Amino acid sequence: KLDLENWKKKNFKNKGNLLRKRSFTDGLIDWRMNSLEILKLVNALCFPYTNADFRFNSKYFKVLKVKIINTKIKKSVEPGKVLMIKRGIPTIKTSDGAIQLQKIKPKLTKLKVGDYII
Repeated sequence: KLDLENWKKKNFKNKGNLLRKRSFTDGLIDWRMNSLEILKLVNALCFPYTNADFRFNSKYFKVLKVKIINTKIKKSVEPGKVLMIKRGIPTIKTSDGAIQLQKIKPKLTKLKVGDYII
């Protein structure tokens, strides 16, 4: 059992912190997460923080804004697959549905339908 009163006194007395420093990998999007969790990650790491990231062709891209897409997608499609690209906005399969990457830095130009992003 955690004794919060003693923990507070000890923590403030020593001016310490029990939380570790956030690393780059904490902000990487894992497409096996559900759409809501990815949305929360992107929103939590927006300005003034470093933004959520993903990797494609050995390059990292920052995700600034996403939108959850409510559509039926076959379970056989693996998370991280590009389902469609409409007006330059890719839709990516997640564990429970799909998500649109509405704002990305730098722009993705070589992405095609059927590609996988990590």
